[in-house]
Amino acid sequence: MQTKVILKKISNSIALLPSGLALCFCLFAILLNVIDLGIENDGILKYFLITAKEDNQTIYSFIIGGIFTLTIFSYTMVMNVLNRNINNYSPRLIPLLLSEKHHQLILGVTSGTIIYAMIMAAAVSLDTNDSHPAIGACIGILFAIISVFLFIYFIHSISQSIHINKIFKDMYNRTLKNQKWVDKLNQKKGNEEEISTNETIEIFSQHCGYIQKPDFESLAKISKEHNLPIKLEIHLGEFVYRDQKLLSLGKKVSDKTLRRILKALPISNEVPMDLVETGIKHFVEVAVKASSPAINDPGTSRTAIEYLSQILIDYQPIPETIHINGGIVVTKPLQFETLQNWCFVEMDRYMHDDPLLVKVLENAKRNIARYRTQS
Repeated sequence: MQTKVILKKISNSIALLPSGLALCFCLFAILLNVIDLGIENDGILKYFLITAKEDNQTIYSFIIGGIFTLTIFSYTMVMNVLNRNINNYSPRLIPLLLSEKHHQLILGVTSGTIIYAMIMAAAVSLDTNDSHPAIGACIGILFAIISVFLFIYFIHSISQSIHINKIFKDMYNRTLKNQKWVDKLNQKKGNEEEISTNETIEIFSQHCGYIQKPDFESLAKISKEHNLPIKLEIHLGEFVYRDQKLLSLGKKVSDKTLRRILKALPISNEVPMDLVETGIKHFVEVAVKASSPAINDPGTSRTAIEYLSQILIDYQPIPETIHINGGIVVTKPLQFETLQNWCFVEMDRYMHDDPLLVKVLENAKRNIARYRTQS
């Protein structure tokens, strides 16, 4: 189970894809110097061979310098975009912006091209018998051309990412995806009366942080193995203090089993991006900040409220009791009325002086009440 948690953290890391691609370029360059391809006289490929040592060194030098310059320029643009979004919207959006896979792909290819050129340049410099791969320089040129085209696409993509409408759409799609995960859990809900027990063992948190999305399948598996009802005592995504009651068990378990349970309920210093409530909080934060006198952008606030209204219309909390393969887990769902009250109390407080936004908030409340009643 610990391995599963570690693998999940690695897969969600923004450094995984760039590092993996860069490593592939590195291995390719090493293999190119180790393996004899035997293409010196093979058909059309012989026209792409560059055998002169000085020419190879010159080409690799240009590739390293040129792509390195593009990479620095790309980093500068990303930092400017992040700074702008932090100032105008919310610093909470940084994980969403950095998780763009195509940006990670571009970073991996450009970094890999630099690594490839450096290894090949070193191999040519150390070679005393002119046995370096003659095709290596042409492959480097091809990688450089691909990097240039990717950089052009990056310019287009990064210019689009600063548009608030695209940011809102990405936030909405991510929140909708998280809601679908909750909807699947609701298909496995059961009756809490089935797990009544005379004994209650309270488990307290050993450190502080945010409750991440639990591994309900692992919790249910433990519940089935030990005939053990497991009850969460906190809301998902909530900040937990050290020595705060975290969960309750139907009976006492061994230390090994307890460690398995706690590993399936991770606590981290990072805000859980894969929970619906986190997406809702982001919309509220952006709407409130845009309505502040420093930003004074009621149009952004209005758009955020409209997206937020749709999310609240579709919102369903996690079920109180989850049955998975014979195991039972009891949760502490955040009810819709509590969540809606939190959202609008904060926005009402900061938008009460703007007549346009007051009407938008009133209309949003009416729409939410009407459509949720119909559903």
